Amino acid sequence: QPLAAHILLTSAMEKNSAAQAIKVKDKDTIPILVTTLDTAGNPIGNTPFILTRDEGTARDSSYTGWKSLGSVLFLNGNAAQQWGAADVFYGVTRADGTFPVNVSADNGDHTLHGAGVKNTLTASLYETSSATSAIPVIFTVVSSPDSDKANMWGHMPETFTASNGASFKRPLLYSELSTTTDTSIYTETNEDWYLVKNVNQGRGACPMVQMATAADSQTLYGDHPGGALATDLGLPLGKTWWAGDRKLNGQYIYWQYINFKTGKTGTTTSMSNSALQLCETEPRQMNIAFSLLPRDENRGAAVVKKGESIAATVRV
Repeated sequence: QPLAAHILLTSAMEKNSAAQAIKVKDKDTIPILVTTLDTAGNPIGNTPFILTRDEGTARDSSYTGWKSLGSVLFLNGNAAQQWGAADVFYGVTRADGTFPVNVSADNGDHTLHGAGVKNTLTASLYETSSATSAIPVIFTVVSSPDSDKANMWGHMPETFTASNGASFKRPLLYSELSTTTDTSIYTETNEDWYLVKNVNQGRGACPMVQMATAADSQTLYGDHPGGALATDLGLPLGKTWWAGDRKLNGQYIYWQYINFKTGKTGTTTSMSNSALQLCETEPRQMNIAFSLLPRDENRGAAVVKKGESIAATVRV
């Protein structure tokens, strides 16, 4: 039979216009189709071809921190095979001139595998290596936000809600802060987050009245226990998180924080310590009520005889 002159690498999935690649979450699969053609553009079967891939590029192409552990995809044709940057796969199209392949990323720690970066997949004819076709793919990770300031390609949710109804915003990256006063860079899961101190002075991404309370944070942990806040929502767990409310203990009022690895809270007397910051979607409504008893409704005031006491109550 005549030799194939062209090869096409296509997918039924559409390219993401912003990413200029087929973009899916790291637990999803991208179907691709190899098609070999003759000079007239007609499919020609039983043609040997080669599949290769590049090392990959982070969303911030200057960021290379992810490369230390390499990048691996998985090629699922007749049998699942690990696909490293140096691996070359050989195949032969079917009688109709096509060969379907599914490409996926590992569902585990993306720093060990191909998720979070853009990879270019290339098909070429075995007997005419100059005949090639390429398609870029991205498997996003939950540990990075979908932000042009992120290092990696991600899908961290912009907001999420705890079972008690508290609604939170994802943490900002250091480069997303409008001001960096009293903050420092903290790097985890290939992203530069921020640590903040003096949150009582409005530092970080939100005022204290909008920061997650200790109770709301504990509820959120209870919904995603034992490290699931990282796998479910992408939150960094290597540092503690400030709480937006204080705790009275005896005659002293302490600042609070929570460890999202364990769900345990702690207290401190100093705001010079640094921690991560989780903001709620809206500031809490702060109400204060002052009452005096006994109250004479006709006079609109508390009234007692001389020498008797008036009970004053303040509720916040």
